[in-house]
Amino acid sequence: MNKNFKFLLSILANIFILYVSLKNRITFFNQINLKEKGIVNNTVIPLPTHPYHVVDQSPWPLALSAVLLSLTISAVLSFHGYVMGDHLLFLSFILLLWGMGLWFKDIISESTFLGTHTDKVQKGISLGVVLFIISEVFFFLSIFWAYFHSSLAPAIEIGSEWPPKGIEPVNASEVPTANTTILLSSGSSVTVSHHSLVDRMISWANNGSVATIYLAGVFTLLQGMEYYGVSYTITDSVFGSTFYMGTGLINIGPIYTNFKRGLESEILFKGKSLSFNKKKSLDIIINKLKYNEYASISPYWITGFSDAESSFSIRIAKTTRKIGWRILPIFSIELHVKDLSLLKKIQSYFGVGSIIFRLREGRETAIYSVQSLRDINNVIIPHFNKYSLLSQKKVDYDLFTLIIDLINKKEHLNLNGISNIIEIKACMNKGLSKILEKAFPNLKKNKRRFYYPEQIINPQWLVGFVDGEGCYYIKIRTTKSGKPQISLVFSISQHIRDINLLKLIKDYIGCGVIEQVSTRPDSAVLVVYNFFHILNKILPFFSKNHLLGIKNLDFLDFYKVAYMIKEKAHLREEGINIIKKIKSKMNRGRI
Repeated sequence: MNKNFKFLLSILANIFILYVSLKNRITFFNQINLKEKGIVNNTVIPLPTHPYHVVDQSPWPLALSAVLLSLTISAVLSFHGYVMGDHLLFLSFILLLWGMGLWFKDIISESTFLGTHTDKVQKGISLGVVLFIISEVFFFLSIFWAYFHSSLAPAIEIGSEWPPKGIEPVNASEVPTANTTILLSSGSSVTVSHHSLVDRMISWANNGSVATIYLAGVFTLLQGMEYYGVSYTITDSVFGSTFYMGTGLINIGPIYTNFKRGLESEILFKGKSLSFNKKKSLDIIINKLKYNEYASISPYWITGFSDAESSFSIRIAKTTRKIGWRILPIFSIELHVKDLSLLKKIQSYFGVGSIIFRLREGRETAIYSVQSLRDINNVIIPHFNKYSLLSQKKVDYDLFTLIIDLINKKEHLNLNGISNIIEIKACMNKGLSKILEKAFPNLKKNKRRFYYPEQIINPQWLVGFVDGEGCYYIKIRTTKSGKPQISLVFSISQHIRDINLLKLIKDYIGCGVIEQVSTRPDSAVLVVYNFFHILNKILPFFSKNHLLGIKNLDFLDFYKVAYMIKEKAHLREEGINIIKKIKSKMNRGRI
């Protein structure tokens, strides 16, 4: 719906509630005066023959529906930065309070002056409150059910641990304990107020009510401070959801926290906020770039990512069998556990294989592997035959298929076949282990061939390759004048033997330079420093062709900073601070 139309609709709704309120107040009070006399339209009203309250016609349901519509629309406009959105939201909120006050006043008049709230009606109202409390009990039962279901047996989606990795829970002995005490105290004070009112001790009743309202305010304040201080939002796995839903204020805390963090990049520019159209365009782009876990995965992406992260290996181990050796072909991809969802998508694509976890040098990783000979023959090899690898990993794959052919022919069951397999393995990856070299000293040493890629057929190959080997980096250095200088860098690193592939990528994207660092003579890096090229080539390419892994979050931050630099926001202190904060949470700083 067009924003201008929403704005006009919200204004009309506010005008409607004002008109209805002013028009119907006079009519309603006239009806009260006449009903007190038992007369309406010059006729005597007969007493009702039943104890129920048949509600008279009232303008408030329709009027407050209109103002609630206005409140919703103005809230959306305000969240999206519309010029008059905040003012309209404030006006709608005031009208809502006004309409509620008028409606409640009518209800009080009906129950007191008009006497419509008989014992039967009061029992019905009490029953309604009881049913409401029961619904609240079941509401919180579902929240605690979700909490215990997730915490007692953590699912693999959250790393099989509770709290999930990267979540720092609130200390229960601090704000939660204080708020629990305040909550129980408010229950005591409102109970005192209730019993004082029943006993007609008006002074005690008033004091109890004031104390309850005061404690409620303190409770809300502490709860808001707690929400502001936590490092996670309602979208941070089931932990964030159960925390915010279970602790209350779900309409204020999570919305404010997420909204604040989402607009951090929309900072002051030349003393003014970014225009609505600029905010709108940035929001739309960022939302479109967010990773969709249900999106289909391209076979070219699989190949590109395999070029970057996979391994075709042959495991050879001693065994007690007659031949003395066991041959195990393996296709595997090992990633940090935070990219577990990506491995699951790869596993879902192939439909075979398993995922295990390993702790290596304090780094938790997840490994997707296919070890079944049948699955390798029927799934893995047909894929890479159709969607060819482009890096030097293509040589490893070709040697891998040669060994698979020998295994299919049962050559691995005799010593001559084992020797042939080990000769081929010597040219793969890092060669032979010392144990194999010692066990087979007379092997024929073949020279590893070199592969020259010709072209990148599909952009999804490059997306997959960048998901594995690419890097989005924000560089901040201090100039001689003491001012920070901010620049953006996009890079792809490879072994020096894949320098031809880097040249192919450079020609494909139409920008960048290939560098070799003296401290790392075995590696080469394709780097894009030029901001014009980043803005007009790198960002549009990966905006159209979405990254699928955790690196997409780095790209989103990279995009935000590029947008800020384009708008000259990096020249202001506020902008520099926000860029530094964004940089600190990218790449290795991202939990």
